[in-house]
Amino acid sequence: MNLTNIKLDIQDNLGITLSTTSRVSTTSVERWVNIDYRSAQSKLANANVNYYQGEIQTLDIEDGIDKYQLPTKFLAMKRMEIQYEDDVDKVRVTPADINDIQNTVNPESDPWSKENPFYAIWENDFYIKAVPDSDSSAWTTDSGEAIKLWFVEMQDDLSGGTDIPSLPEAFHHILAYGATAKGFRKLRKFTEAREYEALLRDGFLNMISENTYKDKTKPMGFSISRGSTNRSGIIRP
Repeated sequence: MNLTNIKLDIQDNLGITLSTTSRVSTTSVERWVNIDYRSAQSKLANANVNYYQGEIQTLDIEDGIDKYQLPTKFLAMKRMEIQYEDDVDKVRVTPADINDIQNTVNPESDPWSKENPFYAIWENDFYIKAVPDSDSSAWTTDSGEAIKLWFVEMQDDLSGGTDIPSLPEAFHHILAYGATAKGFRKLRKFTEAREYEALLRDGFLNMISENTYKDKTKPMGFSISRGSTNRSGIIRP
């Protein structure tokens, strides 16, 4: 189901012809559809549903620096690994709550070490403990690869009429519900708006429940991108 089909559903639901000058405009409708599209992706990622092809990014560590920027369009972390010295094996980094990492008072009681590191995500950054004590950009073997992230990336917004949502196909139609509800609210038809808001909520719930129990034993596919510093974001070849 492409964006044109979704807009046709919205038009039928509202009972009006959409245009750039209609009271509910095509511009508003496309914006509303993409709001729910991003929400749907976030809900799938939050439920740890292995629906999306993953991304990989590698980057450097810096001496005394525990804060690093998340990749552009980051949606959810799948796995993180780190190495603190050149030409050694990476170890898996354990996720932790940001408060547990920032509020430690006695270093002797810290649960983390270079052999057992932790990370926490806060806003657009992630924090690592134990704190690196070298600049991996100076390494001779593994420069640029001290940290390795596997993550879910937010998909591009739908724009062209032939764009197809990157969602389970059986649930493409739910993207029409939220925009229909917002359209009815703009038309001051609040009873109808509430009906479609309920349909959207149920659609999200069903999408998650019906995909949570699919086979998770298959390996995820990843495309590789590489960054050279902690502020690099994703650099595509």
